[in-house]
Amino acid sequence: MQKIYNILIILSIFFLYYLTFSKTDNNKAGEVKPNIINNIINQIPEKPKIEIYKENIFKRKNISLLNEKSFDQISKEEVKILNNQYDLYQYYLPFIDYYNNKTKPVAFIDYVNEKDIFNIDRDRIILVSGYGETLGLTLPKNNIFDKNSFKNLKKTPNWFRIDNNLKEIANPESLMDSNRYGIKDILVDDKYLFISMAEIDLKQNDKCKTIKIYKSSLGDSSLGDGGFNFELFFDNIECTNGYNPHAAGGRLIKISNDELVLTSGDWLNKEQIAQSDNSIYGKLIKININNPKEYTIISKGHRNPQGLYFDKDMNVILSTEHGPTGGDEVNLIDLKTNVKKNYGWPLASYGESKDAGVSFLKTHSEGNFIEPIMYFKQKYLGISNLTIIDDSFFSEEYNKFKIYILSFLKGSKLVPLIFDKDYNLLNLTKGEKIKKKFEIDVGTRVRDLIYIPKKNYLVFVGENEPSINFILKK
Repeated sequence: MQKIYNILIILSIFFLYYLTFSKTDNNKAGEVKPNIINNIINQIPEKPKIEIYKENIFKRKNISLLNEKSFDQISKEEVKILNNQYDLYQYYLPFIDYYNNKTKPVAFIDYVNEKDIFNIDRDRIILVSGYGETLGLTLPKNNIFDKNSFKNLKKTPNWFRIDNNLKEIANPESLMDSNRYGIKDILVDDKYLFISMAEIDLKQNDKCKTIKIYKSSLGDSSLGDGGFNFELFFDNIECTNGYNPHAAGGRLIKISNDELVLTSGDWLNKEQIAQSDNSIYGKLIKININNPKEYTIISKGHRNPQGLYFDKDMNVILSTEHGPTGGDEVNLIDLKTNVKKNYGWPLASYGESKDAGVSFLKTHSEGNFIEPIMYFKQKYLGISNLTIIDDSFFSEEYNKFKIYILSFLKGSKLVPLIFDKDYNLLNLTKGEKIKKKFEIDVGTRVRDLIYIPKKNYLVFVGENEPSINFILKK
C-alpha cells in the first residue's frame, strides 16, 4: 500500500510540474510561462474558455521587445510632493522614444478594473503607443508596491500585448510612419476603448487633415486570440487648413453614461477658426456615445487643449492648453449651463506670438472672454495632462482642499495645484514663475498620467527614454 501511495505522490508531482512548466501549442519561444491556473484554463476548449474570460478583455501575447532594456527598472528615487515623501519607480517601455520617432508621442495610458475567474477584482493598465500598438499590465493585487511587486518586471507575466486592427482601418501612413500624426489619447470605460487620432483622411483627398475617434468593444475577440476590433466612431468630415498635427488636441473624457468630450485644437490655423461656430477646430466637443453624429460645441476659443479632467461633484471640466510662446493655461469649463463658453484664442493670450505684427489682448476679459484659472508666462513648459488626487495620497493638512497633479512636456516636471472647494487657486499665482518648492522634477517629458484610487498611486508615461513611472507614498 505504501508503494502505491509513493507512486501516486510521484505522479502528482510530475502532473503539477507539467501544468506549471510545459508549453502549450500557443506558446512561442521566449514567452513567459503562465501560472498553474492559466495552464489549466489553456487546456479548456476555446469556446468554454471565452465564457470563463467573459469579463477578461486581455489575451496574453508574446511581446516583441524593441530593445533589450524593455521593462528593466531604470531607477528608484525619492521625491517630495507638498512636504510628503514618495518613491518614484521607473521602467523602460518597449516603444520608440519621442526624439527618435520624429516627435510622435510615446504612449497614452488608462486603466480598467475587471473580475478574474474567481470574481476577484484586479486592476489593469492599458497603454497605446503613438503608432497604435496596444499593451497591457496587470497590477499587483495588494495595494502595496513593495520591492518585490515589480522586482523583475521584464520576466513577469504581468505584461502582455493586445492585438488590434488599427492598421487596417486607419490611414497606415499617419499611424505607423515617424511623423506628427497618430494616436492623440485613449479612453476606457466599462464597455469600450476609445482612441483619438490625427490623420490624413485619404477617403477625401491626400491633403485632408482631420481628427477622428475609433472605438472597440472591451470584450471583442474577433481578432483571433483576443484583441481590440476597432471601428470608426466619430468621423469628422471637416478638413483643416492648419499645418501642425501637434496642435490637434485629441484628449478624451467621459462626462456621463452617454456622453464623452473631445478636445479639438486649431492645428495652428492662420485663420480665426477657433472662433467660428461653423468649425469643430479650436473647440471642446460633447459627443453622444450612442449616436456620435449628435455632437455639440460646449466651448470655443481654444488653441491646443492637452489635458482634461471631469469633476462630477461640481459638474465642471478642467482643461489644460498650450499657449503660443508662453501662455499655457488651465481653464475651467462649467457644465451647469448650456451657454457656449469662449476662451479667447486667437484674440486673447498671455503668451507671445512668433508672427511679426501679431499681438493679443492683454487680458481675456477685455474681449469678454473667460479668464483661465491659471496661466504660465514661462516659455517652453509644454503643459500636458492633469488629474485629481485623493486625500489619502497626502497628509491630513491637505484633506480640505482639491489637489490636482499637473504634468509638463518640455518642463519635465509635475506640479500640484491646490484649490479650495470653489476652485480658487491657493498655492500658485497666475503668470508668475512656478516656485521651486512646488516642482517635482521627474527628469523626463510627461506625456500622460493617471491616478488609480484603489491602489493610491500615480502613474505616468515618460518620453525621453520611453518609460512607465509609478509614484507611491512611502
